[in-house]
Amino acid sequence: MHQLLFWGCILAALITFPLVFGWISFQTLPTDQQTYVVLIYGFPTQTFRLHTLFAGLVFHALDIAAVLVLGGVALSLWRRFRDRGAQAVQSFALDFLPIILLFAISVTGLALTVSQSG
Repeated sequence: MHQLLFWGCILAALITFPLVFGWISFQTLPTDQQTYVVLIYGFPTQTFRLHTLFAGLVFHALDIAAVLVLGGVALSLWRRFRDRGAQAVQSFALDFLPIILLFAISVTGLALTVSQSG
């Protein structure tokens, strides 16, 4: 549970912050619209073709992070509803609210992907 939540959140942060601040960007080659160039701080570093495994992993890395987080959320909820020791000391604000927020963020992120692919 902890590993899924940890790696899902770390992966999402490592992807989101560089994209938001413009440290990493993507553009197509002017001569070939099927080839993307990865720009780090504005400098071209790598090219890759569309419709490859690498392109799918790059463009869906946040979806992979969301699935990891959802797996951790599911295991966390399973433990909280089944373990009597955990039930005795849990509270809504400290135990369920963070899980609900992680669930909502992950599901809405995946919903964006689903809404764009249809």
